[in-house]
Amino acid sequence: MMHSPTLFMLMASYGGPTVSLDSISEQYFGMSCRTAQAKATAGRLPVPAFRASQKSPYQVHLADLANYIDNKRTEARDRTSLMAITG
Repeated sequence: MMHSPTLFMLMASYGGPTVSLDSISEQYFGMSCRTAQAKATAGRLPVPAFRASQKSPYQVHLADLANYIDNKRTEARDRTSLMAITG
């Protein structure tokens, strides 16, 4: 399995393999903590979120977040390239 530079940067920023959903919901998903928690409960976030126990806060594995960021970057790059071609 190849790890992206994005994953290593996230791990350096957050200091471990997971991060609380509350700390990333606005920056990466553009939604409040409350909305992100509701979507996590419904399984409707763009990345998997999990709890260690029913009372624990939701966590996101940084490998999943890195994949999400890298995919969004690829989508934007492809859109930009297509716009340049079509003009």
